[in-house]
Amino acid sequence: MNPFDLRGPDFLFLYLGGLAALIVFRYVVVDWLVRAPRDLPRNESTLEELSGPELAYLAGDLRRAVEAAVVGLLHRGWLELRKDKVRGDVSTGRGQVDPISSVVLDAVAGVARSLDELAFELWRRPDALRRLREHGLIRVPTAAHQALAVAPFVAWLLFGAVKVGVGIARDRPVMILMLLVALTIPIARVAARLPASTIRARRWLALRRRRLAGLRATARTAPQQLSGDEHAIAYALFGAGVLAGAGVGLAPLLASRLTAANSSCSTSCGSGSSCSSGSSCGSGSGCGGCSS
Repeated sequence: MNPFDLRGPDFLFLYLGGLAALIVFRYVVVDWLVRAPRDLPRNESTLEELSGPELAYLAGDLRRAVEAAVVGLLHRGWLELRKDKVRGDVSTGRGQVDPISSVVLDAVAGVARSLDELAFELWRRPDALRRLREHGLIRVPTAAHQALAVAPFVAWLLFGAVKVGVGIARDRPVMILMLLVALTIPIARVAARLPASTIRARRWLALRRRRLAGLRATARTAPQQLSGDEHAIAYALFGAGVLAGAGVGLAPLLASRLTAANSSCSTSCGSGSSCSSGSSCGSGSGCGGCSS
């Protein structure tokens, strides 16, 4: 049977069903193919050397990576806050810093910069993410992967567009179908954004969160006991909720993160439940440890 001869409601049902199937295909099958490798390496010690900013990139994006770097460098006293920007001293000694923190220090040497500007600097320095690529935690999607993600949506859009043309030629109402075809365009654009992190990265983050659960409460209640590296790791794994001990000074810089963390904490902990050990808010004091 020719699908273009279907009645309007029947074709709409077919188009919607096909679009839903393509979305499932994109976020199940294509993601599974793109996000290899999936298993953890036998020698996990090679991953334990990853810094807080590198873990933050795996947990979020470039912005979160520079946030973790800034948190660690502020804790060390190597940066100073300038309202919603940070500035470094050109004479600051580097010592042993991770590649992402090194990019941040280069960018703020004698200049105050915002987090968005630092994220752009990191985007210009992909070499700072080299260790993540070497360990199979991130990968650049290939042209074949991009085509596999987008081509089915383009083909389905053309299929719907042909039916629109047939409907117009036959003087049939096609407004709803035109809207669905138009909706396929932004869906295809979103589908084209393939994930950079692999399933191995997701599993490693989950494992580190379990192993370093105690770091969450310590970062919130006694941050002075932690090194700059440990503070950056806590932020990377557990989000802005661990910044309660230093949140006042960082408020102008991480306003959106802190607001989201406080909102999450009050929602999950404020309705008659306490933040006791074993709850989603961790253990310690108050709602310490809510992640964002």
